[in-house]
Amino acid sequence: MMLALAVSPVCAEPERQDGTLTAIVQPEPVILTAAVSSAAPTGVVSGTIFDGLVDYDRDLKPIPALATAWETARDGLSLTLHLRSGVSWHDGQPFTAADVKWTLENVWTKIHPRDQISFGPDHLW
Repeated sequence: MMLALAVSPVCAEPERQDGTLTAIVQPEPVILTAAVSSAAPTGVVSGTIFDGLVDYDRDLKPIPALATAWETARDGLSLTLHLRSGVSWHDGQPFTAADVKWTLENVWTKIHPRDQISFGPDHLW
């Protein structure tokens, strides 16, 4: 059996910073928050709905998002995050360090399937 592929040349277009990307995600995500699912379709969608503490540039280096700056302690055991001001939840309540703490202590260690392994009691505390 022989398989032949026809490949057409790709025309280089200038990079754009605006516009709309329409994509089909299959299978359809069963839930929209990655906090409770590690399924790839959920990850594709949730990243466009929820803000994280950092984003990543094209070289996968962290860039500010909800955290505007951060410092790692000299001993490497703690991280200080400076949170963006003026951020509110959908109900109007302000986003605070207590929210980040709750997420770390609950979502990362108890709820998210993959993070339970990475950040669970045997590894984090």
